[in-house]
Amino acid sequence: MKLCYIYSNIVERSESKCHKMIASIKKKIVKIFTTLLFVNNIVFAQVEYFVQVNPTTCSYTILDSIPIIKWIAVGTSTFDKTNRRYIFHGMDNGNHNYLCSIDATNGNTVSIPLMNSQFGCVKFDNSNGILYGIHWSTSLANGDFVSINPATLAYTVISPINLTTIGSDVTFDDINHRYIIAAGDNIGNQCLFSIDATTGNIISKPPLSGVSGIQFDNSSGNLYGLHWDNSLQTEYFVSINITNGTITIINSIPLVKSIAMGYPTFDELNKRYTFSGSDNSGNRYLFTLDATNGQVVSNPLFPVFIPPYNLIETKYDNSSGNLYALHWGPICPPTAPLASNKTICSGDSVLLSAVGIGIISWYSASIGGTYFGRGANYTTPKLTKDTIYYAQDSTCAPSSRTAVIIKVNSFPTVSVSGSMSICPGSGAVLSASGGMNYLWSNGATASSIIVSPVAFTNYSITVANGACAKDTNVIVSVYPGTGIVGISGNNSICFGDSTLLYASGVTNYLWSTGATGSSIIVKPTVNTLYEVTVTNLTCSGSSSILVSVTPMPTATITNSQTICAGSSVQLIASGGTIFLWNTGATSSSVQVNPNTTTSYSVIVSNGNCSDTANTFVIVNPLPQGIACCDTTIIPDQNVQLIINPVNSVYSYNWTPTEGLSCNTCASPMASPKVTTIYQLTITSNKGCEINDMVTVNIICGELFVPNAFSPNGDGQNDVLYVKGFCIQTFSLEIYDRWGNKVFETTDITRGWNGSYQNSGKELNTDVFVYSLQAILMDGTSIAKKGNISLIR
Repeated sequence: MKLCYIYSNIVERSESKCHKMIASIKKKIVKIFTTLLFVNNIVFAQVEYFVQVNPTTCSYTILDSIPIIKWIAVGTSTFDKTNRRYIFHGMDNGNHNYLCSIDATNGNTVSIPLMNSQFGCVKFDNSNGILYGIHWSTSLANGDFVSINPATLAYTVISPINLTTIGSDVTFDDINHRYIIAAGDNIGNQCLFSIDATTGNIISKPPLSGVSGIQFDNSSGNLYGLHWDNSLQTEYFVSINITNGTITIINSIPLVKSIAMGYPTFDELNKRYTFSGSDNSGNRYLFTLDATNGQVVSNPLFPVFIPPYNLIETKYDNSSGNLYALHWGPICPPTAPLASNKTICSGDSVLLSAVGIGIISWYSASIGGTYFGRGANYTTPKLTKDTIYYAQDSTCAPSSRTAVIIKVNSFPTVSVSGSMSICPGSGAVLSASGGMNYLWSNGATASSIIVSPVAFTNYSITVANGACAKDTNVIVSVYPGTGIVGISGNNSICFGDSTLLYASGVTNYLWSTGATGSSIIVKPTVNTLYEVTVTNLTCSGSSSILVSVTPMPTATITNSQTICAGSSVQLIASGGTIFLWNTGATSSSVQVNPNTTTSYSVIVSNGNCSDTANTFVIVNPLPQGIACCDTTIIPDQNVQLIINPVNSVYSYNWTPTEGLSCNTCASPMASPKVTTIYQLTITSNKGCEINDMVTVNIICGELFVPNAFSPNGDGQNDVLYVKGFCIQTFSLEIYDRWGNKVFETTDITRGWNGSYQNSGKELNTDVFVYSLQAILMDGTSIAKKGNISLIR
């Protein structure tokens, strides 16, 4: 029987059937991979790519294309983590077999020798750096376990091996140098073979079925896999005992209904198991499980543009933690990407963008040069001279590079002239030069402006030569105590308040009130305009200020102010627009729940003016009482419910009322049919309530069926009865050893007297079989079977 590879995204649960699938599957895979791809209305041929996969998003980055290969033998990949090489078995369109070695750091093909001999199930031993596999000529029956040189395919026979079927479930124990494979033995049993790689001896081969995707964790020494429970229609993540083949369920994966072969791989750095599975609707996911508990870490959907067969053979590099795979994608024409030139200022960096069919790479030269990075966008370092970058479409066949020219402009040299000291009310002409465009801090865009500041003022100007601009500042001073006077002070007060007005100047002051000092205190009752004139030897000027008078607000607090302990009440304030409660709240209303009677106050403001309101929230205590006690009785018994303490001014209410002698009494008698939780509500004379509960459990006990009785008329043990409580429905059937029904009843009080159907026709001493079905009062179903000995 030939080696069986699975060339599709399905799971064949019966390994013995896999050889029947080869011919039809090969036809399918050739048809799939010779289909042309349409992108942006362009027809492309396709090629195999080596890619790095993000397991969280199922997105991938193409590292390089792989020559010759057109389809993949699924489940044959392995990883050499010392040399960072991805090794797999592929074929060209002429059905020639190759063993491909890929440098995972850059995707370059290291070697791709033609297989003149048949090798299968290759796995790399990362502890000693040796590649192992199975070599056969015409059938597995005369196959050999071999070590293989991946570059030349020279091989060394370690030991003959006799297998009848081989699937794609192969893994390697680097710790103990063991080659582990799920395969059929020489008598057709499906087993888990553990082979000593140094000698080829079979260490163990326990039976194993219903398990796929085996992966060995060389960080812990555990073997993991996936197990399908056909009766429960559920996929499980399991650990496997290599010695005896027993499995231990770690967790279920409810979403998964089928497994895609060629995906299982293990991340030893993070203890994670990755595989691909589909749900009942055919949606495809890339699952990553936490191997310690089987929980799903991530399960992104495959993107719609990746058909199931276009991203396969995932393998973790356990030296870097990267996930790699093979991707069947388009061969793009070598078309140069589109990009735009840029103009910047000296010392700036710039974001370059290019558009192509695939992934863009950036270089310093049109041929060769320094490689800067990959992506549609690239940010340059800060530049001080004209520079050229080159963009190339790197996804498919290399394209010619597009030059992106960056023009670097210098900054202008700026100077500003004009009068820098003026009297208030006067103007100063400021003139700038050195550029083509001007923008002053006051919004003016001419090279010269006239300014009339009222105080010491700093003016800034931006001078530009095209896109490059430079800033500078000029200060215009105003003589103190001059015509345009600054008046400071509070110009908005509350009714009844006063304010201090202060005029800036150096010599003489005259206010509209007649005062002659630099400052005055005023207390207007209405909005009032105050003026001051200031003079000195250099300049003179005047100014005014309007003092606004705001009426005082009236603060009030409304709403109910009596509550029960543990409750809350909303206090609502009014009379202004700004609120500050003594709780710190700043809204017009607050929700409070004091434990004792408490005073609350609020400051209500209308601008700068405020008023205060106060209120008390009276807190009534909750009633006291505890329902007692949780108890257990048998059916038809009763128990008294107790409240401790009882208060004559309180009212009581028990619910539900079923089984109670009184639902408003303090201590009613309870005799429920089933286990019942009684809810007690206690209400005080102030209307405050508390709740408690007590549980009365009903124990039904076990249904007892005697295993022998003696219907000999001596008055002892003459009739067989089934004993039990809480029976809602009941059915008993008794059969002789030939399967004849000799007695049946649905009445638990009706016993069997040892005659056929209690007809008086006595049955001989023998062992009979009974079947009992019952439903208890609480809905519990009981089913029992056993033997009864009839002794005469």
